[in-house]
Amino acid sequence: MTKKVNNSEDLVNMTVEQVMEWGEEMARKGMYDSNTSRLFRTGLRSLVSIMDDTEAKDPKSLLDNVESLAERWARATKANPGTMKSYKQRASALLSDFIAYMENPAGFKGRGGSAGPKKEKPEKKDEKRTAGSSTPTAASEEAAGFGSAWNTFRLPNGKVIRYSLPEDFTIEDLRRYVYHLLPATSDFDPMRPGGGLATMPTALNPNESSLS
Repeated sequence: MTKKVNNSEDLVNMTVEQVMEWGEEMARKGMYDSNTSRLFRTGLRSLVSIMDDTEAKDPKSLLDNVESLAERWARATKANPGTMKSYKQRASALLSDFIAYMENPAGFKGRGGSAGPKKEKPEKKDEKRTAGSSTPTAASEEAAGFGSAWNTFRLPNGKVIRYSLPEDFTIEDLRRYVYHLLPATSDFDPMRPGGGLATMPTALNPNESSLS
């Protein structure tokens, strides 16, 4: 998808699917980090999921109306303001980049995907282990209502989740946290109920099949 558009009429005839495909192409070419591409596409896909067939979905129209579209999506899905803001920013960035690329492919510089890792200055092991550490101290955890230790949960595929829970953690807290994490998953699908996650009673009951 390297053809330069000649005028605004060309953009009007383009679709959301073309924007999504372009986002994937930019990741393959190293113009986007793969995670950046995924987050951008998830944000846009979520916002357009509430639109009907009568609404204009070309890149320019979507970018012009991304603010109101994000607010509509948040009301329809009861999303929190932070998630709405993140999705709006990601969708806006993808649409802006797409339009800029279509107007001038050679001038598009990407978003850091093609850059190599930054080199760190040599430092002593002890200093590297302690300086700038983002791991909370026991005192700060307890002050925030957390226990003094982190827990780990190993998945069957070998991935390890590290977490710490506050006191009086409830089922409602768990439900909110699960839905907060859904957009971060690689197979999140806003077009499916619950993003593709089985309902909580089924997910917690080993005697019920998730396919029922």
